[in-house]
Amino acid sequence: MVARALDIFAIPPRRVEPLLDRLVPKLVFDSIRQPLPAGVRASNSVTRHVLYRAGDFFIDLRLDAEQGARRVSIVGQVSPRERSEKTALDAVSVLLVDRRSILSQASVNTFGEFHFDYDAHPQLRLRILFGNRRGLDVPLARLLTSASKNENVRRET
Repeated sequence: MVARALDIFAIPPRRVEPLLDRLVPKLVFDSIRQPLPAGVRASNSVTRHVLYRAGDFFIDLRLDAEQGARRVSIVGQVSPRERSEKTALDAVSVLLVDRRSILSQASVNTFGEFHFDYDAHPQLRLRILFGNRRGLDVPLARLLTSASKNENVRRET
C-alpha cells in the first residue's frame, strides 16, 4: 500500500533538453599526470582532480570514491576567467543527468561551488548550463574508470 502511495505522488524525472550552444571543455589539468607525494604507497580511495576551460569559464572538479564502492562524491567550482564576469555566475546551474533525464540539480553558491553524492553508473554526466540552453557535458564514468586504473598502476610502482 505504501509503495502504491509513493508511486502516485512520485515526481517524474525531468527530461534533458538539448543544448543549443554546446561549449567544448578543454582539459587544462589532470591529477593522474602528477606523481604521488613521497611516502604514499596505497589508499582505499580513488581521488581525481581535473580542471577544464570552456568558453569564458573554468570548471574545477574533484571526484572521490572508495575502492570498490559505487558511491561517489563530486565537489566542483565554476569560475569566470575574468573577474568582471562574476555576475554571470547567477545564471549557472549544474545538473546530474543520465541519457534522457535529470537526476539531480545542485545549487551553486556565490563562489560557483557545488556538490553531488551519487551512485556511479556508465551513462552519468555532469551538465553545466550558462543561461538557458548554453552549456557543456562532462562524462563522469570516464573520469572514474581511468582514475581507478591509473591510480592502481601508479601505486604499485
